[in-house]
Amino acid sequence: MRFCVLTSMAVLLLYHSGSGQPIPSMWKQVVVLLGKETLQGIVPHGTGFLMYDYARGDSSMILVTNKHIFGSHEKLYVRFNLSDSVERNQNVARAMEIPLRARGPNSKALWIGHPDSCVDVAVIRIKNPAIVEKLPLALETVGVSTVKKKASLAEGENIVYLGFPFGIGASTRDTPVLRHGIVSLLDGSDCRGEVLLEAQALPGNSGSPVFQVTVLTPDTKLRDMKPPMLIGIMSYHQAEYETCLTASGDTVNVPIHTGLSYMFTVDMVYETIDALNRAVDHPQGR
Repeated sequence: MRFCVLTSMAVLLLYHSGSGQPIPSMWKQVVVLLGKETLQGIVPHGTGFLMYDYARGDSSMILVTNKHIFGSHEKLYVRFNLSDSVERNQNVARAMEIPLRARGPNSKALWIGHPDSCVDVAVIRIKNPAIVEKLPLALETVGVSTVKKKASLAEGENIVYLGFPFGIGASTRDTPVLRHGIVSLLDGSDCRGEVLLEAQALPGNSGSPVFQVTVLTPDTKLRDMKPPMLIGIMSYHQAEYETCLTASGDTVNVPIHTGLSYMFTVDMVYETIDALNRAVDHPQGR
């Protein structure tokens, strides 16, 4: 079964001097903001990204995010980062409501999570014709990215991830924020596919796609440059707490961000989509 990420084959160049090529705009268009409905209106809740399942033989897209983002919600809202010209010329709305449960007293979840309870990956199909048919027109120049599975990852590799920390970028164009880090530890977890990153995943970064990228130095040769590769999905940050004494003499536990976060490898994403396709009795199965 073949799965393809909607992303660019262009290489992201990062220089130690701080200068380099800008991120291809097509990368940003496949990363979406997920929002939930509250008394204050729709508020940012997390990040997701879009994939095609070419083996299925239709034009539906798959939205990939974390189990804890979908959770027990009845519905979420997806806001797409479409260009102004696409919206104006093709009358495509940037926001779309996605039901997460079928209607009825014994309603089933429309999304499916990885079969392993500790793997924080979830997927759902997007079948809205207004989006499925029009969005690819905005992405018509996007090539198929290569992917890099856990077996070929190495500690110390450089990564970037795109998402909406604290909802930043969501108030105007829904433009995701680029952040970076390195692969820190491959086999330190009891959970399959979980990898430790030196990367500061903030609230809102859950569900961000993680890419391996080439970092250039003055000695880097053109032949050494490699295309960016999808390696996983951001899940959560490693939190620690410090006990502090208040002015009144009480003690409180204050969270400290360690700068360490966990992702699940792209292998786990593939396995989750496979589980969806195998679930013939599932509302979104084959």
